[in-house]
Amino acid sequence: MTYRLNPAIEKIESPVTIVLLDTGQEKRYSSGAEATRDTFDHGYNIRSMKAVDGMLVIEMELADSPDETFF
Repeated sequence: MTYRLNPAIEKIESPVTIVLLDTGQEKRYSSGAEATRDTFDHGYNIRSMKAVDGMLVIEMELADSPDETFF
């Protein structure tokens, strides 16, 4: 099964970095719209969001169950 980010993230116009806390992987996108087109192997929930040097950094943690995730 594949998962995508919450469609509301596509409204972010600035660059976005998604940090997958379970793997430490960072994925960079030019905008939230680009990020929402990517797919993931697991469901993730947002743990935190912060602006760092003009980029929105979103830390994602694994969802405990598929029913819990919004992605």
